[in-house]
Amino acid sequence: ADNTVKLLPIKTLIELRKEFQDQINIEIAVQPLEGVLDKKSRKFFEQACELADLIGGLPSKDRPMPEKHLDIIMDMAKSMNKKIDVHIDQENNPFENETELLALKTIEHGLEGYVSGVHAISLSAKPPSEQDRIIKLLKEANLNIIVCPAAGISMKQLDLHVPSHNSIAPVGKLIDSGIKVFMGIDNIADLFMPLADADMWFECRLLMESCRFYDLEKVAEIVTDKSGFTINNSL
Repeated sequence: ADNTVKLLPIKTLIELRKEFQDQINIEIAVQPLEGVLDKKSRKFFEQACELADLIGGLPSKDRPMPEKHLDIIMDMAKSMNKKIDVHIDQENNPFENETELLALKTIEHGLEGYVSGVHAISLSAKPPSEQDRIIKLLKEANLNIIVCPAAGISMKQLDLHVPSHNSIAPVGKLIDSGIKVFMGIDNIADLFMPLADADMWFECRLLMESCRFYDLEKVAEIVTDKSGFTINNSL
């Protein structure tokens, strides 16, 4: 929802949810694709969030003020009594710090346990000591991390000198540290990933291969309802 598409997408999705309610469980999140600092775009974003199950965030759209972006969506979440889902560190860039920032803002706003970060790819581009420091913050913030393997691997390559890694969050290290990790698909046959087909086994295999993490029981847990993950619970 923004000043371009206004409320058309969410209203359409609400109609589809009603039509297919006996076949599929649809939970709705809203992403501020034009950011939230622009007042015109924020107006439609706020209206859409009132209709949605949870509030989305995209701090990269409001650079160089990602802190203000997070303050705005977290204040909205508290006033609307809804959980938060924020796309962070998508560039596979060691100089991105949105995962750390999200953890700090979650603690500052007292929202521990009610915030999820999606992707966190750039965490893998940092030295192990930095990863460990940030993961401790994630633990303190009780932050969920949602990985989307195919979307992560599809990110643009950057000409940077960084520790050898794949373009996906360090899933094994996160799980070993007690971070709640879940898995999803960020794109389905769209402009960004035209071949993505929502095959969760493919996503599972890609996660296992790219992270060298072959605990089948744990992977099955984070990709199914055994994970205990829901987005329609209020604060």
